[in-house]
Amino acid sequence: MTHLRGVLFDLDGVLLDSRHSVVAFWEQLAQRHDVELTPQLYVKHILGVPARHTLDHVFPMLGENARLEVIAEIHAYEAGLRLTPMPGAIACVTALHNNRVPIGLVTSASRDKALQVLDAFDIREAFAGIVTASDVTCGKPHPEPYQCGAEALGLPASACLVFEDSVSGTFSAAGAGATCIGINVLRMKGSLEIAGSCVVVQDLAAVHIEPRNDGVALHVGTRSFVIRPRT
Repeated sequence: MTHLRGVLFDLDGVLLDSRHSVVAFWEQLAQRHDVELTPQLYVKHILGVPARHTLDHVFPMLGENARLEVIAEIHAYEAGLRLTPMPGAIACVTALHNNRVPIGLVTSASRDKALQVLDAFDIREAFAGIVTASDVTCGKPHPEPYQCGAEALGLPASACLVFEDSVSGTFSAAGAGATCIGINVLRMKGSLEIAGSCVVVQDLAAVHIEPRNDGVALHVGTRSFVIRPRT
């Protein structure tokens, strides 16, 4: 078993079921500006990255004022969405928290959105650290977000287990030195493995948590991990 000391979660596609809403927003924007969104663009420049990254690489024709309008549209669009948790998400976070495992959130979303989701799911108090798009200089796939997430827990990234659904997020986690588990909601199992996921499952319902005297054991697919929090 691999022995670790903390857990870091991505938000969209891991805790929050948001795949269809994310795709719908960018598709609408692309149609307005006659941009074709290919699978490659989604993997590299849309899924799991900050909105500013997507605007830089997919919509470079937009000026500063237009970019600000898109950011405002994103906030308004997300505010009107129904927040639905991914299968197993709330149970997994709650079980880890109840067993005193340090938990952090590392997301490319805004802090307002992150807190809105955690409050809606009634799990905000479980998170000892929250890293959002505004907290880093370089977003995913750069290692900085997960380096910061680990620091927020007072841990090195190498002591953290990460749950990620995007290729960019997996590169970020693996680049930081964390152990990454892929969530395959986007049906990119092979790509997640290439990016650095040691095991890939459909969602957090596939994670089985076993309390131990020295922490908890997480059984995920063919792999098992022991989380031993600081005493």
